[in-house]
Amino acid sequence: MSQPPPATPNRVQFRLGAGDLAVRLAERTDNSHDRSAVAKRDLTLFYELLAAALRSIQLTRDEALLCCTAYDRRDGLLAAILDALNAPAPGARHDVDAVAFTARLVQWGPWHRAAVEDAIQRWWLLRDSGADPDDALERVGLVRPDALPE
Repeated sequence: MSQPPPATPNRVQFRLGAGDLAVRLAERTDNSHDRSAVAKRDLTLFYELLAAALRSIQLTRDEALLCCTAYDRRDGLLAAILDALNAPAPGARHDVDAVAFTARLVQWGPWHRAAVEDAIQRWWLLRDSGADPDDALERVGLVRPDALPE
């Protein structure tokens, strides 16, 4: 049995299958267009939209840490954060005003939630690779440099 070719960091490849993604890509291409180029364009646009949505959110360090430590993909972002805000243990809430933060959370649209979830996943990758948690919050865009303690 032959081995798959070695992975290269700049190559992404996947099969579309017959699902929604294949239909959506087919709607954006014809025989004269390279589907890979269209998929690359769309992924670039998706990441730009996530970045723009994340820039429109202002989080304190404690709010960002609460989001990161509370997030569980099984429960969804908002449910996990609201659970943490209502947790009996003060440490789970960090130093976050639950009422004020909840009022802001419910205003987030789907792009804001997707952007925060994406940033949280990147934060965990950095943290698990040994990065300082506060530095990682800034690097992924969850907080601005002026929101971190000196």
